[in-house]
Amino acid sequence: MAEVIVIPASKELESTESVKKTVRVAAYCRVSSLPQEESYSAQEEHFKSIIEKNLDWELVKVYGDEGVTGLNTKHRVGFQQMLADGKKGKFDLLLVKSISRLGRNTVDFLTALRILRASKVTVCFEKEGIKTDDSVSEMIITIWSAFAQMESESISQNVQIGLGYRMQRGEWSVAYSTFLGYDRTAEGEVVINLEEAETIRCIFDWFLEGMSLDHISKRLIMEGRKTGKGTTSWNKGSVQRILNNRKYAGDVVMQLTVMDDLLNKKRVKNKGQAPQYVVENGIPAIIPKQIYLLAQGEMERRGHIISKDKMAFEGPDIRSYKNEFTGRIICPVCGANYRRVNGRIRYVWKCRNRIVGDCTGEILSAEELRGAVLSAEQLLWDTQPEIINDNIRRLSFHDDNSVLMQAAILHTGNMKKQQLREFLSRKRPEEYDIGLMKDIVERIDFTDKDYIIHFFAGQDITVPRSSITPVRLDASPDKQRDISEDAADIDMVPEMTSVIENNPEFITRYDVTGKVRRRLVDRLEKLTRVKAKYLRFPTMAYRVGDYIVTREGAVIGEMSQGMRNALSRCGFNAVSCEEAEPEVLSMSWESSM
Repeated sequence: MAEVIVIPASKELESTESVKKTVRVAAYCRVSSLPQEESYSAQEEHFKSIIEKNLDWELVKVYGDEGVTGLNTKHRVGFQQMLADGKKGKFDLLLVKSISRLGRNTVDFLTALRILRASKVTVCFEKEGIKTDDSVSEMIITIWSAFAQMESESISQNVQIGLGYRMQRGEWSVAYSTFLGYDRTAEGEVVINLEEAETIRCIFDWFLEGMSLDHISKRLIMEGRKTGKGTTSWNKGSVQRILNNRKYAGDVVMQLTVMDDLLNKKRVKNKGQAPQYVVENGIPAIIPKQIYLLAQGEMERRGHIISKDKMAFEGPDIRSYKNEFTGRIICPVCGANYRRVNGRIRYVWKCRNRIVGDCTGEILSAEELRGAVLSAEQLLWDTQPEIINDNIRRLSFHDDNSVLMQAAILHTGNMKKQQLREFLSRKRPEEYDIGLMKDIVERIDFTDKDYIIHFFAGQDITVPRSSITPVRLDASPDKQRDISEDAADIDMVPEMTSVIENNPEFITRYDVTGKVRRRLVDRLEKLTRVKAKYLRFPTMAYRVGDYIVTREGAVIGEMSQGMRNALSRCGFNAVSCEEAEPEVLSMSWESSM
């Protein structure tokens, strides 16, 4: 049998361990609701007092969370910081009032406890008189933690039952401080805030007029209209929440969401798993119920447009588009939409599948399209057709989505008919108007010989292509200046390129990044259709008075008004400057963008 050798304990180690050292102590406090703030302060002062009285203890920090549930650790910043510091070994002992203060979720509680034990941190629970310095105490703590979780779940269930009783009695509450459109008086009466109510009405009106949620949010910001929180931070989500809020129609719907998980406090949409309670006319209405229901139908209708559910969708597409003919021209060859593309001199419209595929759909000139629309508008005005609105029945909250959507289609049609009547009541159009076209033209078809302009309200006008006078406008939908100005740009190209190519000291020495040079090259490429690599593009020049000179002071030539205009159209302004010293000249050009 092998001999066993015993190595005795080290006396030096024993003496080291026997030396009394200062214990670094931290404390953790938590209250689950803000009204318990006094309890939180009392806990904090209590632990500070205990630590100060013990001469062998050193206070590290008192961690805490106010108004946060103990069922999860998601929003407990103090708890997370305490665990992080514990893992770093910043304290040796953690004081907690009771097990329920550290946490009411058994899994999270035990996980945190084991993290601290692995970091050699002892946790002391004052109320239960337990320390986590042995295995027996962990078993007892686990049982206490399970009871704490059960107690919290029971409290949550009781609260939910109490809220249910309140709903059955028709009692409801809302955060009026952030509820747009309403105020609450000192007597508890709910009244309409007139200024905020106007914002609500605008949102519903604009939506039913065809504005997108994004367009509405941008317009609200532009007009400086405030949200319920008093800011102008609008977005699509905030607009949609207002459109879906039935309170603005006078009815209060309760229990729209239910608690799905008591531990995580997660709420989900109530899709029938729990009863809902409606208090009809429980709050002053800002908009009529008919308008609210039409908005719901329009929301459903647009959803079908986006999903391209053609079987379920009928009615005009009144969404606002940036470019004038977007969504109005369908390729007769493949059925795809036409898109605007940049042609050699001006914009043209091409079938999407011709751009990215092999479709042979005809390329349409924007000028010819505008001329066709103007001719059709004039012919329609000459005929003065009678336009009659469709009747829309009174809607109810019991109507299903298909009924609401059909009503929204009729409402949209009536709105377009009204715009058409207004057009017919004005003077005969003599000029093309982009805004008018968007208001009254629904679709444009074409053949080899004709354009068929489909107006809203079912009015169709055929225009022979041979009779069309092209209308030349700037390609930008936001401007309507004659294309002759672009022609003036082109006329100045020889002069611009001559100055650039014949004088290798051109453009400013301050153009460190080359941004000015690149922008001018891009513009020249578009006007001349010549690639930049074939243009000799120098780097420096200066302006003194009305003359362009080199860095050395040599006069290149006098700058003509045409040169000024051409550079201005390219996005650059000539800078008037004086010569500081005979041999030092100031910057010559700067971007106007």
